[in-house]
Amino acid sequence: MRRVVIGFALLASLSVAAPAEAITNGAADGSRHPNVGGLVAPAAYSDGTWIYCSGTLISPTVFLTAAHCDEGGDGRVRVSFSTAYKDGDVTYAGTFHGDPLYNATQSDPHDIAVIVLDKAVKITPATLPAAGSLSALSSTQTFTSVGYGAYEVTNQPGGHQYLYNDVRMVATGTLNATNPAWLRISMNPASGNGGSC
Repeated sequence: MRRVVIGFALLASLSVAAPAEAITNGAADGSRHPNVGGLVAPAAYSDGTWIYCSGTLISPTVFLTAAHCDEGGDGRVRVSFSTAYKDGDVTYAGTFHGDPLYNATQSDPHDIAVIVLDKAVKITPATLPAAGSLSALSSTQTFTSVGYGAYEVTNQPGGHQYLYNDVRMVATGTLNATNPAWLRISMNPASGNGGSC
């Protein structure tokens, strides 16, 4: 059985995703997937900088992410490839370009964007699957999800509280189904699966 590694942004382009949510039933990735990075929140936030969306480097100057990661403003963003981001780590500046057909609804197949980086990143980019190559996969096919996000969600008075540690995480899940817009991966911990929340 072949294992497919899929960065969170690619997964976001094929299945439902939300800003900086967790890799479920996963572990710290370390340096195994250096081409998976995260968008760094502006320093203007009162709680400092942090990773708010994941993505994947697909060429030396193109970072694939989700359209819902657009923070507005002037379209300028920063990306980090740190395994455990801390304020002051190296970041790469670029310009955000979301799919113009994205309409901010859940399960929108146009929830895809790229960031064109100002300078080439000296990391080997991920290889995207060929068009149509996912439609004939076996039901035992596994996928590796990689990204940043909340590692714990607690229900507090007034709503949920998300705890972040800005560590790149990894988990493996088994294929559930594919259709023209979505790739669905099992994240059921009872069967040893994990993935992106």
